[in-house]
Amino acid sequence: MPTTDHNALIDAVTTWLKTAEPTLTQESVIPADEPGPRPTPPYISVRMVVYDNPLGATDVKYVGNGSPPVSRIRGAREDTVSLNAYGRGSGDLLRNAVLVLQQDDVRAALDTAGINVVPVGGMTNLSFLLDTDQEERWQRDVLIRYRVSSDNYTEAEVVSTPVTLQDWVAQAVSYNLFAS
Repeated sequence: MPTTDHNALIDAVTTWLKTAEPTLTQESVIPADEPGPRPTPPYISVRMVVYDNPLGATDVKYVGNGSPPVSRIRGAREDTVSLNAYGRGSGDLLRNAVLVLQQDDVRAALDTAGINVVPVGGMTNLSFLLDTDQEERWQRDVLIRYRVSSDNYTEAEVVSTPVTLQDWVAQAVSYNLFAS
């Protein structure tokens, strides 16, 4: 099962962006919280805004005949990631990254990382005057969905596929989350 700690998820988002937009390099997709000089534009910063948000029900499995039985727990999580793109043409980088989410190579990279990416709303133009020139800046939020499990789950017992939108809707309907 892919690692789902904070840094591994930031790495997975970085991999998605670089796979979706081949012009991006390791230096042009950066964690927003790290100190250091700004890269040459265009570049994208990645910030985890909400981390480890439970999604739906948690599955508890009891195994063995011991007393007490051993519990093994798994569930789904949904995190919110803010992407900020800087420099001329940076809005196109974010738009293209979302546009190609279902492309085979992008889908394979997401599957390997064990995550699903779901865009939230549109892009926001945050361009501003920097010194004597206008700096182009765009922002977009995405949801990252993935599965987590207790340390004692074995691979044979864990469904290691990421949470799909269809899974989430089916679960939401079963829990009546769409009721008014």
